[in-house]
Amino acid sequence: MVIRKPTLKERIQSIWEYLVICLLEPQELRVWSTRDRWGNIWWSACDPITHQSIHNTSEAEILAWIEHLHSRKERF
Repeated sequence: MVIRKPTLKERIQSIWEYLVICLLEPQELRVWSTRDRWGNIWWSACDPITHQSIHNTSEAEILAWIEHLHSRKERF
């Protein structure tokens, strides 16, 4: 299976979804996936409290990002 990075159009769509989701639900961590034309799934997330986000990444990378985000919040 060949894994390809998202196209510019797919990246723009992901950023647009990020803006809409973060503006509508300002207190919750939001995670969503998009599928590219080859069937690959790309993950994105935003934390409106810390203003951090991640876009078009693998499942393993999104899980690591969430764990890191959660561990930072526990320290405070």
